[in-house]
Amino acid sequence: MLVYHLTMSSPHAEYVVDEDGNQIEVYNVPPPPSTKWGKIYRSAAFQIVIVAALAFAGPGMSEAITALGGGGQAAPWAVNAATAVSYVMVSRT
Repeated sequence: MLVYHLTMSSPHAEYVVDEDGNQIEVYNVPPPPSTKWGKIYRSAAFQIVIVAALAFAGPGMSEAITALGGGGQAAPWAVNAATAVSYVMVSRT
């Protein structure tokens, strides 16, 4: 019998004991969104639009951040901040 051991607990989780005495964490299905924004935000079309916008703007942002060096004219903190913003935008997708 395959038993999954999850180390993180969630407020939506319940613990069930199987016939072997193992404690299993079971997650409930989240409730449907109650607001219009929640329905739009969870839709596949919204996710596709966000990924497409980032895929369209990604190469341009990368080139702009790379060119920010300005031959030593730009402050190092500006380049570091722009690179951090780029990494955050990539990690949010």
